[in-house]
Amino acid sequence: MASDSQRRIVAVDAMGGDFGPEVVVPGAVAALVASPHLVLALYGDESAIQDQLARLETPASPVNVVPCSQNITMSESPAAAIRGKPDSPIVRAITDHRDGQVDAVVSAGSTGAMVAASLVILGRLPSVDRPAIGTLVPTLDSHLLLLDAGANVQCTPKHLLRFAQMGDLFCREMLGLATPRIGLLNIGQEESKGN
Repeated sequence: MASDSQRRIVAVDAMGGDFGPEVVVPGAVAALVASPHLVLALYGDESAIQDQLARLETPASPVNVVPCSQNITMSESPAAAIRGKPDSPIVRAITDHRDGQVDAVVSAGSTGAMVAASLVILGRLPSVDRPAIGTLVPTLDSHLLLLDAGANVQCTPKHLLRFAQMGDLFCREMLGLATPRIGLLNIGQEESKGN
């Protein structure tokens, strides 16, 4: 068992996704059981989270509940939601990440709100004009990192270069690949497919 100083705290938006706490909380606890070196911080409606925790065998690893009085829905404008709902799980968790209180933030909620909150609260690296959503896709041998998986529909050649650079760095540092291969996947140029 890792000591408390070695444990990484993962903030989870317990209200995110189509079914909120009834799916997110059991899933997060199952991940914690598989990774006892983590500490789980569940953000959202405290009573709904506690109801779900009471139904589960909670692991020996810590599970913290961070009460939030607001929630961002999938139908809301991301920018308006993060400004108008400072006590939502996404905004609180990203703020706690900025302040060094948590090591990672996970949400199955509004992707737009996650990207907007990250940009507004965390900022971006000076050389990065646009963020990119990364998705690990399993392959026969390992994984493929797909960048950008949904944040940008109009990209310049410079944006594509930055995505490639970010993907290269991620694959080297996080996946341990010495020489990642980089390719370009295009959806096509027909009018029905975007630009």
